[in-house]
Amino acid sequence: MLLPPSSPSSVSINHVNYEALKTRPIAVIIETKTESRTVEEAKVQLGVRLAGQVGRMEDLILQIVFPLLDGQSENWSFFLGRVSPNLLTSTSSLKIQEPASPIQILSSMTLGNTANTVQTYRLVKGLKALRAWIDVGFRMCWDKVLIIAGDGESDD
Repeated sequence: MLLPPSSPSSVSINHVNYEALKTRPIAVIIETKTESRTVEEAKVQLGVRLAGQVGRMEDLILQIVFPLLDGQSENWSFFLGRVSPNLLTSTSSLKIQEPASPIQILSSMTLGNTANTVQTYRLVKGLKALRAWIDVGFRMCWDKVLIIAGDGESDD
């Protein structure tokens, strides 16, 4: 059963709702045909399945915010980034142009720098806080998207 790419009720990372694959991304898409079917027919079916898988993964990526670090000389900054959904349509009465990239960089926070010992400790403290957030908040976000329990197994 193919899942619509934007189906919020889907609990699978894949385009199919097969229990054993709900939290395991499909690495190879396989299409089997009898001798009477052509290679072109197989390519069409493989393309449909690939489009479904890519659509599902794009849907999942839109739900995640990614931590970003920028080191400029001795100064370090923290940003959040995400892939933004295309919310603008060409029929908009405001005639707003689509952004050049679907990537949005949000917020900025100085973590510290390496100019002196005190600032270096501040940077290390900021990096430790980021690591703690990644281990809890960021991981929980992915676990929610992938429907993964704390032990790496499915909730079902």
